[in-house]
Amino acid sequence: MIDQRPELLYYTQLAAAKAGKSIRIRWRPYPAVFGHSGSPLLPPPGAFVLLRTDSMPRDQYPPELTEFTRFDLLPRLGPELYSGKVHNFAFSLRPVLETPQIDNRR
Repeated sequence: MIDQRPELLYYTQLAAAKAGKSIRIRWRPYPAVFGHSGSPLLPPPGAFVLLRTDSMPRDQYPPELTEFTRFDLLPRLGPELYSGKVHNFAFSLRPVLETPQIDNRR
């Protein structure tokens, strides 16, 4: 999200400050953004991921959700806490879990 709509995170910080909270935003682009291979890096458990969930083009690299799915990182994320749209980009806010979720549907 930050590469396409960085104001979303700026306004998130402002809203948190008004509520008396301090949050730190870190941009962790996945390796494909820089032309490298490998898995996206998750922050430590207890942190949150703002995951872009639409399939809009992202310059020359694959959609973020595709990369998280390809490297089986979605089970490491908790349930969606918030979702929304900015312009024509969709996103989901999810916590990073200590242990992966087990999908009993398999």
